[in-house]
Amino acid sequence: GWRVGGVCRSAGGLVIPLAVVGLSVGALVLVLFPAGRPMLVLGAALCGISQGLFIPAAMNEASRSVSPAATTMAVASLNVATCLGQLLSPVVLGAVSLWVFGASGTAQTYLTAAAGMLAAALLAFFGRRKQADAADPSHTDKEAYP
Repeated sequence: GWRVGGVCRSAGGLVIPLAVVGLSVGALVLVLFPAGRPMLVLGAALCGISQGLFIPAAMNEASRSVSPAATTMAVASLNVATCLGQLLSPVVLGAVSLWVFGASGTAQTYLTAAAGMLAAALLAFFGRRKQADAADPSHTDKEAYP
């Protein structure tokens, strides 16, 4: 827990986009090096560490974005959205990878997921920067993690 807090304070408001990039890189490592055990361990570790950073940061962001009275509902809604995403993602990723690659095997699905996560991370990064600059040009995202 204390290490996650330190990483979140260091990265500021960029924890979520950086964690998503880590998930993407981990997925790419798993696809590109499927036979090498050290690379599989590295890919799995990147995915696990990234998800371990993403979940608490997303919970923190959800709870900070609403009034204190609505915090429970915000965190519960995030949990529901996460579970719904886990339910629907195999169907959506399988269909998209079939459409893009003509096949929907593990490699194609991971590549599709990595591309989608990278696109989402870029949108989050640039959206957060634009939002912070509009609010206050001297704003620093490190204020989100005191």
